[in-house]
Amino acid sequence: MTPKLAPTDVHADHEALLKNEKMLEYLKTERRFSAEMLEKLQIGCVEQGGYEWFSFPIFDEHGECKFKKLKKPPTGPKLQDKGMVYPSGRKAMLYPLPLFDEAAEDILIGEGEPDIIAARSIGLHAFCGTAGAKTFDREWFSLLKRGKVRRCHLCMDHDETGRAATAMLIELLLEHCPEWEISIVAWPEGFPEKGDLTDFLRQHGGDNPAGSLLSLMRRYLPPSPQERLRSELRENSGMHILPVQAFHEGVAYYTVPLQHRSETALYTVTSKREIFPCTPEAFADRKLSILRLPLLDTSRWNQAKLLDYCEGKEAISLGDIFNVLSEMVLKSYVDLPDSRHYNCITLWIIATYFYRIFHAFPYLHLYGEFHSGKTKVLQIAVLLSFNGEMLTSTTAAALVRLIHFNGATCGIDEAEKLENDRDEAAATLLEILRCGYKKGATVPRCESDGESSFKVVRYDPYSPKVIAGTKPLENALSSRCIQVVMLRSKNHQVANREVNVGATDWADYRSLLYAAALSSFKDVQTALLETTFEEVIGREAEIWRPLLVVAKVVDPSGELFQEILTLAKESQALRQQEEEDSATPKVITCLYELLKGKEREFIPAETIFEALLAHDEEFAWLNDPKFKNNRGKWLNRTLKKINLWSGPARLKSVYGEKKKGYILEASKLLEIADRYSVPLAPSPSEAVTSVTDSSLPFL
Repeated sequence: MTPKLAPTDVHADHEALLKNEKMLEYLKTERRFSAEMLEKLQIGCVEQGGYEWFSFPIFDEHGECKFKKLKKPPTGPKLQDKGMVYPSGRKAMLYPLPLFDEAAEDILIGEGEPDIIAARSIGLHAFCGTAGAKTFDREWFSLLKRGKVRRCHLCMDHDETGRAATAMLIELLLEHCPEWEISIVAWPEGFPEKGDLTDFLRQHGGDNPAGSLLSLMRRYLPPSPQERLRSELRENSGMHILPVQAFHEGVAYYTVPLQHRSETALYTVTSKREIFPCTPEAFADRKLSILRLPLLDTSRWNQAKLLDYCEGKEAISLGDIFNVLSEMVLKSYVDLPDSRHYNCITLWIIATYFYRIFHAFPYLHLYGEFHSGKTKVLQIAVLLSFNGEMLTSTTAAALVRLIHFNGATCGIDEAEKLENDRDEAAATLLEILRCGYKKGATVPRCESDGESSFKVVRYDPYSPKVIAGTKPLENALSSRCIQVVMLRSKNHQVANREVNVGATDWADYRSLLYAAALSSFKDVQTALLETTFEEVIGREAEIWRPLLVVAKVVDPSGELFQEILTLAKESQALRQQEEEDSATPKVITCLYELLKGKEREFIPAETIFEALLAHDEEFAWLNDPKFKNNRGKWLNRTLKKINLWSGPARLKSVYGEKKKGYILEASKLLEIADRYSVPLAPSPSEAVTSVTDSSLPFL
């Protein structure tokens, strides 16, 4: 049964306050309550639940006490709540209703009963709601409009809640009391954040406290359409984030689907151990907006373990989960020829949980013969990585959507199928893979708007990807990869152990990874800012940086960092060797020799072909009759690619015979050679056929 308040209870509380000199003095001195208001509003003190409280009885318009709001005194212990309602569960009311003066032309709406009593103690006709700043029932306006009110002064606390409450009240006043003049308090410069009406009276009240407070009021004028538009645009100019995986202002966010009331819905978990619905409204409360909602339907984080994390259970460290995955998992399933690759793959898996921190993220390329364990490593990487998806057979449209919405770590098996020049779908997939290792690229698609027209939609292809195949990848894609060469295992126990994708162990490992990543992401961000390495440069530095940064956090001793850095340097040296063996450096060297030390020279294409044939047997195909019609296009493309020429070849007369060729400049060749790290001899050693015609203009 709900307790009933009798007038004698309220009076007894008030009498108790009058006898308590310490509490009475506090209310008069610190809270600025007048003796008249203490009496009229029957402010008291009471013991409840073993604690002493100030008592603020809440009366209706007929003077009947409906409930009491109890507030903690300044001397209350830490365990005591700041306030409570007795009896609980009562509907909010306008305070103080019995003191409404129908003759008053001005009212002040403030925040909290103590501020209202302080305002009334200096003669202001003040009111508030009893359920907080953001609660103001529309019915209360009908009570206030019974009198002669013409002006309403809004005096909420100097904080975000107060500013939000002011905006809400303005909307309500414009709707229900459009004839009233509205003014808003403009707190003085230097007034503390979270300061309130009573703080102002203590600091700036002076001899005329009511006048001092009213002098701060500034009349509210409805904004013009332009001002309203700018205001709305400013409100929506907050940071847009991808909730599936985001890191913003010291907070990490992951979104997962969870079961709630027999339905699956998206929830966001943060490094502050919060959990809230992944909705635009919930993010707006945090001054963020959702760039796009994920399309997840299955949670990869065990729901019970997720709740353990949110409730404060200690998370495993990145170092511990690294050891578990490298030693207990990978080594149980595969036999890698280079033992350092166990650590390399494990770091890559962990780094997928931070991939949006980095501007570029490497692909993992598992390369080897049949039965070398490529598919097993691919399965393990997909099972453990962030939002892993195994794509045995997929379209470009499905792939780019999985990445765009879910930030999926994509596992692509049998990558040799991508080399099929006649397969348009394979070519499209290859293009997506080429651009998807780095932030900033988009994949445009023309899609129906559901009616009769189409629109261009741009998808984000950036995400981690692991690729397995028996053939080398084409150069552009290979340069985005960390390659792991795999051999058939001689350990039959390891070779015969199959990956049971339905085992619950994988979900347990992922749950550890999620919690460890959220707990450690600030360390990863710090390491990203502090980690430098000069031994690896350019593209190689881009793709190895995530692993090197995570290695710093996993192993503070630096030993793991040095191991991965050594792998990175070996990879860089191998790529440089491959580039030196490619056609471009040989073409640069051959062209420089053709110049014979001259600064500028027209050299016929036929002369270049002859020199290339003599320079290296790699160019033997230039003599093949079936390629004769294509070699001119090849040379033109090659010269354009290294910025030695633009446009079609020049046609000039050489000893009376018209020949196509190119004007080459030694200074430009030297500059290009430097960029490609091609060493050039100071002067050529052999004479060649060439023509100089300085009378003709060079383009």
